[in-house]
Amino acid sequence: MKHDLMQGLSSPKSWKMLSQLLFISIATNAVSSQLTAAICAPYMRKPEIIDISVDCGTTFIGLAIQICPVAYIGYNESQLFLNNIMDDPTCKGSLDCSVAPPVLRFNFPLNSTNACGSSFKTTSSVGTGILSDISSVQTMNVSGVVQSYDPTTSTVTYYAELKYYYVCSYPLEYLVNNTQMDV
Repeated sequence: MKHDLMQGLSSPKSWKMLSQLLFISIATNAVSSQLTAAICAPYMRKPEIIDISVDCGTTFIGLAIQICPVAYIGYNESQLFLNNIMDDPTCKGSLDCSVAPPVLRFNFPLNSTNACGSSFKTTSSVGTGILSDISSVQTMNVSGVVQSYDPTTSTVTYYAELKYYYVCSYPLEYLVNNTQMDV
């Protein structure tokens, strides 16, 4: 039986069919059911650092990542995760093909209880201007990463790892002569 299987693969026709099947499976994995090769054709290129857009809103943070460069290197929208959270549907991206180029959108609330794993860090710095000797500015930095998930299980992989970092900074309050004033 094993010999017959190997002999069947030795014919050029069998190899051609096998290579076509492999190409179809790779193309299906790289481009999702919503995102077609025709939509991405003008935008297919290697990923760049400028492929992410960050909207630091007052109640939500919005991320938009150009999806065609992601598909170019073999991933699709289901393989990008926000802060490595894979099991929470509210932290997954949604594909938006209504814009050019198409993007994967992540929107999550700006609070510490449900920010999809974002890191909250308060920093303090000396104020500026004529009151710099007696003022301090506190800033809340909300940061994280959208990262690719490599589906291969072997030690060696040919997938490039993607990481898109984001940071939003929000002023907290000004301290003047130990008196707090909300801004």
